[in-house]
Amino acid sequence: MKYTTLLVTTLVLTCTQALFAGTKKEAIDLLSAVHTKYQKAGALVEQVVVTFPAIKDGAAPLKQVVKLALTDDSGQVSSDGVLKIWDGESLFVEFGNSPEAYLQVDAKSMQAALDTLSGYGDTPWSVPLRDSRVLKTWVAGLCMSNSVAEVIDVSPDTKELGSQIILLKSDNEKALVHVSSENIVTKVVNNLHRGGEEFIVTRDATTNIYDKVPAIKFDTAGKTRVKTFHDLKIRAEKQKADTASKDKTKEKKLEAAPDFTLQTLDGSGSVTLSDLKGKVVVLDFWATWCPPCRRGLPLLNEYDAEHGSDLVKVFAVNVWERGDKKQWLEAVQTFWKDNKYKTAVLLASEDKSLSEKYGVTGIPTTVVIDTNGNIFKIHKGFTSEMISDLKKSVEGAFKASK
Repeated sequence: MKYTTLLVTTLVLTCTQALFAGTKKEAIDLLSAVHTKYQKAGALVEQVVVTFPAIKDGAAPLKQVVKLALTDDSGQVSSDGVLKIWDGESLFVEFGNSPEAYLQVDAKSMQAALDTLSGYGDTPWSVPLRDSRVLKTWVAGLCMSNSVAEVIDVSPDTKELGSQIILLKSDNEKALVHVSSENIVTKVVNNLHRGGEEFIVTRDATTNIYDKVPAIKFDTAGKTRVKTFHDLKIRAEKQKADTASKDKTKEKKLEAAPDFTLQTLDGSGSVTLSDLKGKVVVLDFWATWCPPCRRGLPLLNEYDAEHGSDLVKVFAVNVWERGDKKQWLEAVQTFWKDNKYKTAVLLASEDKSLSEKYGVTGIPTTVVIDTNGNIFKIHKGFTSEMISDLKKSVEGAFKASK
Protein backbone atom coordinates (compact mmCIF):
# COMPACT_ATOMS: atom_id res chain seq x y z
CA MET A 1 0.00 0.00 0.00
CA LYS A 2 1.33 3.44 -0.91
CA TYR A 3 0.73 6.25 1.52
CA THR A 4 -1.38 9.12 0.23
CA THR A 5 1.27 11.78 0.89
CA LEU A 6 4.02 9.81 -0.83
CA LEU A 7 3.78 11.15 -4.39
CA VAL A 8 3.96 14.85 -3.59
CA THR A 9 6.70 14.50 -0.98
CA THR A 10 8.77 12.20 -3.19
CA LEU A 11 8.64 14.75 -6.02
CA VAL A 12 9.86 17.45 -3.65
CA LEU A 13 12.66 15.20 -2.44
CA THR A 14 13.72 14.29 -5.98
CA CYS A 15 13.69 17.87 -7.22
CA THR A 16 15.70 19.04 -4.21
CA GLN A 17 18.30 16.33 -4.75
CA ALA A 18 18.86 17.51 -8.32
CA LEU A 19 20.28 20.78 -6.94
CA PHE A 20 23.12 19.10 -5.04
CA ALA A 21 26.43 20.32 -6.38
CA GLY A 22 28.65 20.46 -3.30
CA THR A 23 31.09 17.84 -2.05
CA LYS A 24 31.05 15.20 0.65
CA LYS A 25 33.78 17.10 2.51
CA GLU A 26 31.68 20.27 2.52
CA ALA A 27 28.73 18.30 3.88
CA ILE A 28 30.85 16.75 6.64
CA ASP A 29 32.33 20.17 7.49
CA LEU A 30 28.82 21.60 7.86
CA LEU A 31 27.73 18.70 10.06
CA SER A 32 30.84 19.23 12.18
CA ALA A 33 29.92 22.90 12.54
CA VAL A 34 26.44 21.84 13.70
CA HIS A 35 28.04 19.50 16.25
CA THR A 36 30.22 22.33 17.56
CA LYS A 37 27.22 24.64 17.86
CA TYR A 38 25.23 22.08 19.88
CA GLN A 39 28.16 20.99 22.02
CA LYS A 40 29.19 24.51 23.04
CA ALA A 41 25.65 25.63 23.84
CA GLY A 42 25.19 26.25 27.56
CA ALA A 43 21.67 24.89 27.32
CA LEU A 44 19.34 23.81 24.54
CA VAL A 45 15.53 23.63 24.51
CA GLU A 46 13.86 21.98 21.54
CA GLN A 47 10.48 20.81 20.27
CA VAL A 48 10.26 18.39 17.35
CA VAL A 49 6.98 17.73 15.56
CA VAL A 50 7.16 14.35 13.81
CA THR A 51 4.69 13.89 10.94
CA PHE A 52 4.00 10.37 9.70
CA PRO A 53 2.06 9.77 6.47
CA ALA A 54 -1.62 8.88 6.53
CA ILE A 55 -2.16 5.12 6.61
CA LYS A 56 -5.22 5.24 4.34
CA ASP A 57 -6.88 7.52 1.82
CA GLY A 58 -8.66 10.48 3.35
CA ALA A 59 -7.04 10.07 6.76
CA ALA A 60 -5.02 12.82 8.41
CA PRO A 61 -1.25 12.39 8.85
CA LEU A 62 -0.18 11.12 12.25
CA LYS A 63 1.77 13.52 14.46
CA GLN A 64 4.01 13.10 17.50
CA VAL A 65 5.50 15.91 19.59
CA VAL A 66 8.89 15.36 21.24
CA LYS A 67 10.12 17.93 23.77
CA LEU A 68 13.77 18.15 24.77
CA ALA A 69 15.88 20.17 27.21
CA LEU A 70 19.65 19.75 27.62
CA THR A 71 22.05 21.43 30.05
CA ASP A 72 25.77 20.91 30.64
CA ASP A 73 25.21 17.82 32.78
CA SER A 74 21.52 16.95 32.59
CA GLY A 75 18.68 16.53 30.15
CA GLN A 76 15.00 15.74 29.67
CA VAL A 77 12.99 14.15 26.85
CA SER A 78 9.21 13.76 26.85
CA SER A 79 6.79 12.32 24.28
CA ASP A 80 3.60 10.25 24.28
CA GLY A 81 3.22 10.61 28.04
CA VAL A 82 6.68 9.19 28.83
CA LEU A 83 9.22 11.36 30.66
CA LYS A 84 12.97 10.62 30.62
CA ILE A 85 15.35 12.64 32.79
CA TRP A 86 19.15 12.40 32.74
CA ASP A 87 20.97 13.71 35.86
CA GLY A 88 24.54 13.17 34.68
CA GLU A 89 24.82 9.62 35.99
CA SER A 90 21.46 7.90 35.45
CA LEU A 91 18.40 8.10 33.23
CA PHE A 92 15.05 8.08 35.07
CA VAL A 93 11.91 7.09 33.19
CA GLU A 94 8.29 7.49 34.28
CA PHE A 95 4.83 7.54 32.74
CA GLY A 96 2.93 10.77 33.26
CA ASN A 97 -0.20 8.95 34.42
CA SER A 98 1.76 6.76 36.85
CA PRO A 99 4.33 9.02 38.57
CA GLU A 100 4.56 6.80 41.64
CA ALA A 101 6.96 4.40 39.84
CA TYR A 102 10.15 4.88 37.85
CA LEU A 103 12.85 3.00 35.95
CA GLN A 104 16.51 3.89 36.52
CA VAL A 105 19.18 3.22 33.86
CA ASP A 106 22.80 3.87 34.86
CA ALA A 107 25.10 4.77 31.96
CA LYS A 108 28.12 6.86 30.94
CA SER A 109 26.05 9.31 28.90
CA MET A 110 22.46 10.28 28.13
CA GLN A 111 22.92 8.85 24.63
CA ALA A 112 24.08 5.48 26.01
CA ALA A 113 21.16 5.35 28.45
CA LEU A 114 18.59 6.15 25.77
CA ASP A 115 20.11 3.48 23.52
CA THR A 116 19.26 0.83 26.12
CA LEU A 117 15.58 1.75 25.67
CA SER A 118 15.66 1.06 21.93
CA GLY A 119 12.14 0.47 20.68
CA TYR A 120 10.55 2.78 23.24
CA GLY A 121 10.87 6.04 21.33
CA ASP A 122 13.43 7.58 19.02
CA THR A 123 16.34 9.51 20.48
CA PRO A 124 16.25 13.18 19.36
CA TRP A 125 19.20 14.04 17.12
CA SER A 126 20.32 16.83 19.48
CA VAL A 127 21.45 14.25 22.06
CA PRO A 128 24.08 12.49 19.87
CA LEU A 129 25.09 15.82 18.31
CA ARG A 130 25.83 17.10 21.81
CA ASP A 131 27.08 13.92 23.49
CA SER A 132 29.26 12.29 20.83
CA ARG A 133 32.37 13.29 18.88
CA VAL A 134 31.79 10.53 16.31
CA LEU A 135 30.41 11.45 12.87
CA LYS A 136 28.56 8.16 12.32
CA THR A 137 26.74 8.65 15.64
CA TRP A 138 25.45 12.05 14.51
CA VAL A 139 24.35 10.57 11.20
CA ALA A 140 22.57 7.70 12.95
CA GLY A 141 20.71 10.20 15.12
CA LEU A 142 19.49 12.08 12.04
CA CYS A 143 18.33 8.90 10.27
CA MET A 144 15.48 6.58 11.24
CA SER A 145 16.55 3.22 9.78
CA ASN A 146 18.89 0.73 11.44
CA SER A 147 21.25 0.52 8.46
CA VAL A 148 24.45 2.58 8.44
CA ALA A 149 24.05 5.83 6.48
CA GLU A 150 26.73 7.97 4.86
CA VAL A 151 27.12 11.69 4.28
CA ILE A 152 26.75 12.25 0.51
CA ASP A 153 26.49 15.93 -0.42
CA VAL A 154 25.33 19.42 0.52
CA SER A 155 23.28 22.04 -1.32
CA PRO A 156 21.92 25.55 -0.66
CA ASP A 157 18.29 25.58 0.47
CA THR A 158 16.51 27.49 -2.32
CA LYS A 159 13.53 28.21 -0.06
CA GLU A 160 15.42 29.56 2.96
CA LEU A 161 18.14 32.21 2.51
CA GLY A 162 21.42 31.18 4.10
CA SER A 163 20.23 27.65 4.90
CA GLN A 164 21.73 24.46 3.50
CA ILE A 165 20.59 20.87 3.06
CA ILE A 166 22.78 17.84 3.79
CA LEU A 167 22.02 14.59 1.97
CA LEU A 168 22.45 11.34 3.92
CA LYS A 169 21.94 7.94 2.35
CA SER A 170 21.83 4.25 3.34
CA ASP A 171 20.57 1.07 1.67
CA ASN A 172 16.98 1.75 2.71
CA GLU A 173 16.83 5.46 3.49
CA LYS A 174 17.56 8.93 2.15
CA ALA A 175 17.52 11.84 4.56
CA LEU A 176 17.53 15.58 3.89
CA VAL A 177 18.87 17.55 6.85
CA HIS A 178 17.96 21.26 6.76
CA VAL A 179 20.54 23.43 8.53
CA SER A 180 19.98 27.14 9.25
CA SER A 181 22.55 29.91 8.78
CA GLU A 182 23.18 29.60 12.53
CA ASN A 183 24.14 25.91 12.16
CA ILE A 184 20.97 24.59 13.78
CA VAL A 185 18.98 21.66 12.39
CA THR A 186 15.48 22.93 11.58
CA LYS A 187 14.04 19.98 9.69
CA VAL A 188 14.84 16.42 8.69
CA VAL A 189 12.94 14.66 5.90
CA ASN A 190 13.42 10.88 6.02
CA ASN A 191 12.53 8.87 2.90
CA LEU A 192 12.34 5.25 4.09
CA HIS A 193 12.11 1.98 2.14
CA ARG A 194 10.80 -0.99 4.12
CA GLY A 195 9.31 -4.25 2.90
CA GLY A 196 8.96 -2.98 -0.65
CA GLU A 197 7.11 0.11 0.55
CA GLU A 198 8.28 3.72 0.52
CA PHE A 199 7.15 6.44 2.89
CA ILE A 200 8.16 9.86 4.16
CA VAL A 201 8.57 11.04 7.75
CA THR A 202 9.11 14.76 8.35
CA ARG A 203 10.56 16.13 11.58
CA ASP A 204 10.28 19.90 12.12
CA ALA A 205 12.31 21.37 14.96
CA THR A 206 12.11 24.61 16.92
CA THR A 207 15.35 25.04 18.85
CA ASN A 208 16.41 27.72 21.34
CA ILE A 209 19.92 28.03 22.76
CA TYR A 210 20.64 29.64 26.13
CA ASP A 211 23.77 30.46 28.09
CA LYS A 212 22.57 28.56 31.15
CA VAL A 213 19.47 27.03 32.73
CA PRO A 214 19.08 25.20 36.06
CA ALA A 215 20.14 21.57 36.13
CA ILE A 216 17.31 19.06 35.63
CA LYS A 217 16.77 16.67 38.53
CA PHE A 218 14.51 13.69 39.21
CA ASP A 219 13.03 13.22 42.68
CA THR A 220 12.69 9.54 43.65
CA ALA A 221 11.23 10.24 47.11
CA GLY A 222 8.13 8.17 47.77
CA LYS A 223 8.36 6.39 44.42
CA THR A 224 8.86 2.71 43.62
CA ARG A 225 11.80 1.68 41.45
CA VAL A 226 10.95 -1.06 38.94
CA LYS A 227 13.30 -3.42 37.10
CA THR A 228 12.32 -3.01 33.44
CA PHE A 229 10.41 -0.74 31.07
CA HIS A 230 7.87 -3.56 30.77
CA ASP A 231 7.17 -3.32 34.52
CA LEU A 232 6.78 0.44 34.22
CA LYS A 233 4.34 0.06 31.35
CA ILE A 234 2.30 -2.46 33.34
CA ARG A 235 1.88 0.06 36.15
CA ALA A 236 0.80 2.73 33.67
CA GLU A 237 -1.79 0.39 32.18
CA LYS A 238 -2.98 -0.46 35.70
CA GLN A 239 -3.42 3.23 36.42
CA LYS A 240 -5.44 3.66 33.23
CA ALA A 241 -7.63 0.76 34.28
CA ASP A 242 -8.18 2.22 37.76
CA THR A 243 -9.17 5.64 36.45
CA ALA A 244 -11.33 4.45 33.56
CA SER A 245 -15.08 4.88 33.78
CA LYS A 246 -16.78 2.05 35.63
CA ASP A 247 -19.74 2.39 33.29
CA LYS A 248 -17.74 1.89 30.12
CA THR A 249 -19.15 -0.99 28.08
CA LYS A 250 -16.58 -3.65 27.42
CA GLU A 251 -16.17 -4.72 23.82
CA LYS A 252 -15.26 -8.23 24.90
CA LYS A 253 -17.06 -10.27 27.55
CA LEU A 254 -14.55 -12.16 29.67
CA GLU A 255 -15.29 -15.30 31.65
CA ALA A 256 -14.82 -15.16 35.40
CA ALA A 257 -11.93 -17.30 36.63
CA PRO A 258 -13.15 -20.08 38.98
CA ASP A 259 -12.19 -19.28 42.55
CA PHE A 260 -10.00 -21.64 44.55
CA THR A 261 -7.99 -21.98 47.71
CA LEU A 262 -4.80 -24.04 47.37
CA GLN A 263 -1.97 -24.92 49.74
CA THR A 264 1.55 -23.77 48.89
CA LEU A 265 4.41 -26.22 48.43
CA ASP A 266 6.62 -24.47 50.99
CA GLY A 267 3.98 -24.91 53.69
CA SER A 268 3.63 -21.17 54.29
CA GLY A 269 -0.14 -21.31 54.02
CA SER A 270 -2.73 -21.08 51.28
CA VAL A 271 -3.63 -18.82 48.36
CA THR A 272 -7.20 -17.82 47.51
CA LEU A 273 -7.70 -16.42 44.02
CA SER A 274 -10.47 -13.98 45.00
CA ASP A 275 -8.07 -12.34 47.47
CA LEU A 276 -5.89 -11.31 44.53
CA LYS A 277 -8.41 -9.06 42.75
CA GLY A 278 -6.74 -5.87 41.62
CA LYS A 279 -3.70 -7.83 40.44
CA VAL A 280 -2.96 -9.78 37.26
CA VAL A 281 -2.50 -13.47 38.10
CA VAL A 282 -0.55 -16.00 36.02
CA LEU A 283 -1.33 -19.70 36.63
CA ASP A 284 0.92 -22.28 34.98
CA PHE A 285 -0.52 -25.83 35.19
CA TRP A 286 2.27 -28.46 35.20
CA ALA A 287 3.48 -31.84 36.50
CA THR A 288 6.94 -33.24 37.28
CA TRP A 289 6.62 -36.11 34.76
CA CYS A 290 5.69 -33.77 31.85
CA PRO A 291 8.67 -33.03 29.48
CA PRO A 292 7.12 -29.89 27.90
CA CYS A 293 6.39 -28.59 31.40
CA ARG A 294 10.03 -29.11 32.37
CA ARG A 295 11.10 -27.04 29.35
CA GLY A 296 8.70 -24.22 30.18
CA LEU A 297 9.31 -23.89 33.93
CA PRO A 298 12.75 -22.19 33.61
CA LEU A 299 11.10 -19.53 31.42
CA LEU A 300 8.22 -19.12 33.86
CA ASN A 301 10.68 -18.64 36.71
CA GLU A 302 12.70 -16.18 34.64
CA TYR A 303 9.57 -14.14 33.90
CA ASP A 304 8.58 -14.23 37.58
CA ALA A 305 12.05 -13.14 38.71
CA GLU A 306 12.03 -10.19 36.32
CA HIS A 307 8.38 -9.11 36.42
CA GLY A 308 6.63 -10.71 39.38
CA SER A 309 5.57 -7.92 41.74
CA ASP A 310 2.78 -6.63 43.96
CA LEU A 311 0.78 -6.11 40.73
CA VAL A 312 1.66 -9.35 38.92
CA LYS A 313 1.42 -12.64 40.81
CA VAL A 314 2.86 -15.80 39.22
CA PHE A 315 2.08 -19.34 40.42
CA ALA A 316 3.10 -22.80 39.22
CA VAL A 317 -0.02 -24.92 39.78
CA ASN A 318 0.98 -28.56 40.22
CA VAL A 319 -1.61 -31.02 38.84
CA TRP A 320 -2.05 -34.62 37.74
CA GLU A 321 0.80 -36.09 39.80
CA ARG A 322 0.81 -39.91 40.03
CA GLY A 323 1.00 -42.22 43.04
CA ASP A 324 -0.02 -41.55 46.61
CA LYS A 325 0.24 -38.06 48.06
CA LYS A 326 3.41 -38.72 50.05
CA GLN A 327 5.23 -39.94 46.94
CA TRP A 328 4.23 -37.17 44.57
CA LEU A 329 4.65 -34.43 47.19
CA GLU A 330 8.22 -35.56 47.83
CA ALA A 331 8.81 -35.70 44.07
CA VAL A 332 7.55 -32.13 43.61
CA GLN A 333 9.60 -30.82 46.55
CA THR A 334 12.77 -32.53 45.30
CA PHE A 335 12.23 -31.34 41.73
CA TRP A 336 11.69 -27.72 42.80
CA LYS A 337 14.65 -27.73 45.19
CA ASP A 338 17.05 -29.35 42.71
CA ASN A 339 16.21 -26.78 40.04
CA LYS A 340 16.42 -23.87 42.52
CA TYR A 341 13.14 -22.40 41.28
CA LYS A 342 11.70 -19.48 43.27
CA THR A 343 8.18 -19.21 41.83
CA ALA A 344 5.46 -20.13 44.33
CA VAL A 345 3.96 -23.60 43.79
CA LEU A 346 0.28 -24.30 44.47
CA LEU A 347 -0.73 -27.92 45.05
CA ALA A 348 -3.77 -29.03 43.03
CA SER A 349 -3.10 -32.70 42.29
CA GLU A 350 -5.71 -33.70 44.86
CA ASP A 351 -8.35 -31.36 43.40
CA LYS A 352 -9.11 -33.04 40.07
CA SER A 353 -11.95 -30.61 39.37
CA LEU A 354 -9.76 -27.48 39.25
CA SER A 355 -8.11 -28.29 35.93
CA GLU A 356 -11.55 -29.18 34.52
CA LYS A 357 -12.98 -25.84 35.66
CA TYR A 358 -10.18 -24.03 33.81
CA GLY A 359 -10.59 -26.17 30.71
CA VAL A 360 -7.14 -27.73 31.05
CA THR A 361 -7.02 -30.77 28.77
CA GLY A 362 -3.25 -30.92 28.43
CA ILE A 363 -0.19 -29.52 30.15
CA PRO A 364 1.53 -27.18 30.28
CA THR A 365 -1.34 -24.70 30.15
CA THR A 366 -0.83 -21.10 31.27
CA VAL A 367 -3.81 -18.94 32.26
CA VAL A 368 -3.62 -15.14 32.59
CA ILE A 369 -6.31 -13.56 34.80
CA ASP A 370 -7.02 -9.81 34.72
CA THR A 371 -7.45 -7.48 37.69
CA ASN A 372 -11.21 -8.03 37.72
CA GLY A 373 -10.77 -11.79 38.19
CA ASN A 374 -11.63 -12.70 34.58
CA ILE A 375 -9.73 -15.10 32.34
CA PHE A 376 -7.97 -12.94 29.76
CA LYS A 377 -5.75 -15.44 27.94
CA ILE A 378 -5.00 -19.17 27.89
CA HIS A 379 -1.70 -20.39 26.45
CA LYS A 380 -1.59 -24.12 25.66
CA GLY A 381 1.60 -26.13 25.30
CA PHE A 382 5.26 -25.15 25.44
CA THR A 383 6.78 -22.37 23.34
CA SER A 384 10.25 -20.85 23.45
CA GLU A 385 8.50 -17.45 23.16
CA MET A 386 6.84 -17.95 26.55
CA ILE A 387 8.38 -14.84 28.15
CA SER A 388 7.42 -12.47 25.33
CA ASP A 389 3.95 -14.07 25.14
CA LEU A 390 3.44 -13.52 28.86
CA LYS A 391 4.57 -9.91 28.61
CA LYS A 392 1.98 -9.22 25.90
CA SER A 393 -0.77 -11.08 27.74
CA VAL A 394 -0.10 -9.38 31.08
CA GLU A 395 -0.08 -5.92 29.46
CA GLY A 396 -3.28 -6.86 27.61
CA ALA A 397 -4.88 -8.04 30.85
CA PHE A 398 -4.32 -4.65 32.45
CA LYS A 399 -5.84 -2.93 29.42
CA ALA A 400 -8.84 -5.29 29.46
CA SER A 401 -9.48 -4.33 33.08
CA LYS A 402 -10.40 -0.77 32.16
